[in-house]
Amino acid sequence: MAASGCYRWTTPAPPSPTAAEARLGQVRVTLADGWQLYLYKARVQRDSLVGDTLAGALLAPGVHAPPLAIPLADIRALSRRQFSPGRTALLAGGISVALAGAMAVSFGMNYHPQFFGP
Repeated sequence: MAASGCYRWTTPAPPSPTAAEARLGQVRVTLADGWQLYLYKARVQRDSLVGDTLAGALLAPGVHAPPLAIPLADIRALSRRQFSPGRTALLAGGISVALAGAMAVSFGMNYHPQFFGP
């Protein structure tokens, strides 16, 4: 769950029907009617965005669902998941501060002056 904080969704240039086999990877697709879905191994083929769905990935081993094809004309927005160094630094800093605070509280609760001298 924390690793998801290291990524952000960015909006790439719209895929073009003239792009021969443009590969996009994992994408979040917003359709013209507002529905959102996620495609894995997404690519542009002719006038469609083609990719695997999570439901297809969760089938039994050796069972493969056919890829889903969405006409480019039906897509309102497209976002790609990309690594974000800034978010990763913030996440690491926040975790460090939380751990330091927990250690300070733990030390404070276990501090006995008689063990450390006057």
